[in-house]
Amino acid sequence: ALNITPEQIARLEAIMAEMDRHVELSEMPQERQLSREFHAAIAESSNNQLMIQLYAIVSNAFPDWLLYEALYRKPELVAGSVAQTHDEHAAILDAFKKHDPDLATRLSLEHVMESGRWLETYRNIPAKLLREKEKQVSHLIKKPK
Repeated sequence: ALNITPEQIARLEAIMAEMDRHVELSEMPQERQLSREFHAAIAESSNNQLMIQLYAIVSNAFPDWLLYEALYRKPELVAGSVAQTHDEHAAILDAFKKHDPDLATRLSLEHVMESGRWLETYRNIPAKLLREKEKQVSHLIKKPK
């Protein structure tokens, strides 16, 4: 967030604007692709090769079929999660625009942890397992003063 360029911010804004056009559940494939582009653009803006590589690995760990299966089982939950994810992305983008690395980090980590909670809901992953994983990264989140 500290060193993000105006061009990188413009790219993130363009992705968000396109996401605004794909909010219907029937447009889930477009939304998923744009979400991947948003996350990749943030990783690339770090200019940190490790971060870029890690995102590439993590992005393949959550295949789209998991989401599509949930879409057919619980469409009302998916609709809510898409809206929430959009709001989280917008807040993260605002933190980048402010060049506030602490806020960007906190919001990004909360976004990841919230994704874990959706996995719990969609895939019936045991809450205990997710809480254990959460504890492993929660120390990275700086609480607001």
